[in-house]
Amino acid sequence: IAVDTSGNAYVTGRTSSTDFPTMYAFQVALGGGFYDAFVTKLNAAGSALVYSTYLGGSGDDRGFGIAVDGAGNAYLTGRAGPTDFPTLNPLPGTSCNGDAFVTKLNAAGSALVYSTCLGGGGENPNGAGIAVDAVGNAYVTGATSSADFPTASFQAVLGGGMDAFVAKISDVSLPPAAPTGLTATQASPSQVDLAWSHDGSDETGFELERDTDQSGIFDVVGTVGADVLAFQDTSVQVNRSYTYQVKALGAAGDSAFSPSATVTVRAGKLLVLPVRLTFSGVAVGNSDTKTVTLQNVGQGTLTGSVASALSGSFTLLAGGGTFSLAPGATLSVTVQFSPTTRGTARSGLTVTSDDPARPATRVQVTGIVR
Repeated sequence: IAVDTSGNAYVTGRTSSTDFPTMYAFQVALGGGFYDAFVTKLNAAGSALVYSTYLGGSGDDRGFGIAVDGAGNAYLTGRAGPTDFPTLNPLPGTSCNGDAFVTKLNAAGSALVYSTCLGGGGENPNGAGIAVDAVGNAYVTGATSSADFPTASFQAVLGGGMDAFVAKISDVSLPPAAPTGLTATQASPSQVDLAWSHDGSDETGFELERDTDQSGIFDVVGTVGADVLAFQDTSVQVNRSYTYQVKALGAAGDSAFSPSATVTVRAGKLLVLPVRLTFSGVAVGNSDTKTVTLQNVGQGTLTGSVASALSGSFTLLAGGGTFSLAPGATLSVTVQFSPTTRGTARSGLTVTSDDPARPATRVQVTGIVR
């Protein structure tokens, strides 16, 4: 017996009665043999049937365990007789001949959602108990003497005699759960990084949708495969707000959309000062240093790089390579001049960034020794 959150009772067992009370039944008559399993739902007062049905074929079929999910679907296990036990979308390679069975009945009691036998070549007396989780996975236990009982983990070999078994069966007839925790973060003026969480392994992929003008109308912006929980949108523009949502794709349909996430893309603005470095008054054999300051005076993060074309008497001491500057952040680029001869030396640095107004800045470096 199982009870749902409204107090309705779900009962399974066995019957040989040809006039067992049925209502809105998936199977209205005894299937044959000596026993059929039955499934009956009683209202919370115990005063009326909500539904009641036989479940069986021409052999001896018995129900031993029942569970119910949040939507009112009933999950059953027991022992199935010959090969005509009612099945729908059974597990590959299974047949019913004295095996355990696992059946999901819809909330109305009028149709199978899925039904499969579970066993191997030995004796599989029954599925003795069943439970169901929040996403529709069924957990079944019972006993088997089969040396080829289907296994996926832990103990793959029969220990001897009769062993207990535990099996988890995913409900591929249900759409996957909706993703959660969607975040949208600006990575650059041309890229938004999306990330989310998903509780389940039954998705075939994820679909990302985007509202580009806050109208409530979403268009597909991309898809990713199963188990991929991130996406980069590289088609954004500065000074625009984007709202995203994501759903999981599944063989039995798609999930609901996640809660949305909104980001406003801002441009970084790079200030480079000074754009000319002039060394003078440095004697041969001595050294001097000067600094160029990079500052992000915009509202978005800036990324870029400092490339050195310095040679001869010039050395880049600090600040070379790639950089990422948050709004208001600065970077110091230090150049050293160490002349070895008299005369004038010229070289330079190139600062590139994703500032759309200043993608590249040339810093001229001059050293004068008289």
